Amino acid sequence: MGRPRRNTGFRTSPGILDMALQIMGSSADTMTSLERLLVMSFDESTIDPHVTYDSTNDAVYGPNDKIQVVMVRSLCSHWKQPVFFDSNNDVPRTFQ
Repeated sequence: MGRPRRNTGFRTSPGILDMALQIMGSSADTMTSLERLLVMSFDESTIDPHVTYDSTNDAVYGPNDKIQVVMVRSLCSHWKQPVFFDSNNDVPRTFQ
């Protein structure tokens, strides 16, 4: 028997992760100014170019050859959060 999957109920789609931004905005009210100090990082990775079927969402993904991820991370606290991901598309100017 395998380990239970913690993210089974989590659903998202490529693009700007609006829900993550909303949660971060409401959480900022309880953070100190140092905890709100953050850095934004951009990452592009090569991924498997094959087509994949996701039976949970009944969706087909691919073929893709790269994924773009934008992550924000606190400089003075222990939190990080992806705020964007997409495959085979550039990061939108919103983040540049």
